[in-house]
Formats: sequence, structure tokens, C-alpha cells
Amino acid sequence: MAYEKYDFLPFEDSTISLTRTTWIADANRGLAFGPEVERLLEWADSHRAPVENDSCAFGIFKSGKKGPALGICEVVISRKSVRSKWVKMLRLHLSPSVDDQLQKGEPDAAMSVFTSSIFGSIGLQSAHKASTLKIFGRTNDQLNFLKVLVTHLQPQLEKQEHNRVQLAIEGRFLSIVVK
Repeated sequence: MAYEKYDFLPFEDSTISLTRTTWIADANRGLAFGPEVERLLEWADSHRAPVENDSCAFGIFKSGKKGPALGICEVVISRKSVRSKWVKMLRLHLSPSVDDQLQKGEPDAAMSVFTSSIFGSIGLQSAHKASTLKIFGRTNDQLNFLKVLVTHLQPQLEKQEHNRVQLAIEGRFLSIVVK
């Protein structure tokens, strides 16, 4: 399977509309519970721009394509203190079609969307000059993925002489702190 690239972007009128049409059609085909999908899309539509201490929706889209979101990532940007800004990736909602693939034992698309949401959140951490990024491992599989990620990245970071990044699992969160 060829690796597909994804973009982590705020929703626009056209992308929320296309996502709504596609996700509701998938729900009507039995891939999701319709009212739950509609409630999520209403939330995403009304939470398009980051507002401090309130969650915001970002879509994960195939790069270069004008298609629906394959995931909706819920992120909060907050101040822990005057000198400390945090970004928290709280939840990733997979599209009904991607979730269906995952339930059928085909995790590649779901893992790519999840990984893209992590990289997108890291980009938000940088853009907002946040000292800390917290990524919530909502499911056991997500938490295990985050633990493996720390296991692989920590030795690489320790080799760098001027490493300014610290990774740690804190409860169900992966914490990425820039020193």
C-alpha cells in the first residue's frame, strides 16, 4: 500500500459542506449512527476557529484533493500560566468509512489519519508558541501507539546535543514539552 499524504486544516464552508454530505450518506448506509454524526458536524461547523480555552475542530484531508475530511480532530489551546501555553489534542473522530475499515481489521487509513492529527497538533504547538502539547490516548490502541512512539523517539532525541524537546507518557497523555 502506498503511503497517502494528509493535510491538517481548519474547516471552510466548502469542506464542512462536503464532509457533512459524505459522512451523512455513510451514516445512511449503516456505517454510523446518523444523529451522532449530525451532532458532531454541527459542533465542528460552530468550532472552526481556535478560541483560547475552548475546543476547536480541524479536518484531516487527503493532500491536494478536494474531498471530505477523513477525520475531525478536537483541539484546545489554553494558557496554563502567563508564561506557559498548551495545546491539547483531545479526540479524533474518524469518518464513518475510515472507522468501518478499522472495524473490519484494516487499520492503515485510521493510523494514517491519527498520525496526521498528531503532526498537525505539533504544527499548532509551534504556530502558537506553546510550550506543551498533550495528546490524549483515548483508546487503548491509541495509548499503546503513543507509548511506542515515545519508545522510538526518546533515544533519537537523547542523541541530539542541543535537544530542547522532552517526551513522556503522563497517564493517558503523551506530553511533548519544548524547553
